[in-house]
Amino acid sequence: MSAVIDRENERLFVKIAGRIKAAGPQSNIYVEAFTAAIVTFRDHRVLTRLITDDPALALELAHQHYAAAVTRVVAALYVIFPPGFAERVGAPAVSGLADCILRYAMVVLLLPSLQPLDNVDDIRAFATTHFLPSLPAALRALPV
Repeated sequence: MSAVIDRENERLFVKIAGRIKAAGPQSNIYVEAFTAAIVTFRDHRVLTRLITDDPALALELAHQHYAAAVTRVVAALYVIFPPGFAERVGAPAVSGLADCILRYAMVVLLLPSLQPLDNVDDIRAFATTHFLPSLPAALRALPV
């Protein structure tokens, strides 16, 4: 099971990076990256079924494979960011962003919410209100 989840996660992050890169300029790359991650994850049949059918197992696997997931998100961010941006902000800020994306994604995907999170606009609103203020300080200070 773990090998399947790892393989699917790897495919997922490559797909997310491609989706964001293809979207072109956005009003806020962080909001769009987060939104694309949630939408792409929800479109993924295997991972969505795992969360729906067995959220406890999904959380257990997240604990076991968290470092690998952060590494995959970091790799996706290097694809998404404009050339030189990741180097300018530094590896700790990029890793911090990857960690932040994963943590907030788990909040959206695993926990109930009073705020609807059913469509792209709902997810963008959540990202703007909750996710953006949690970005690493080095990223909040610089435009992308």
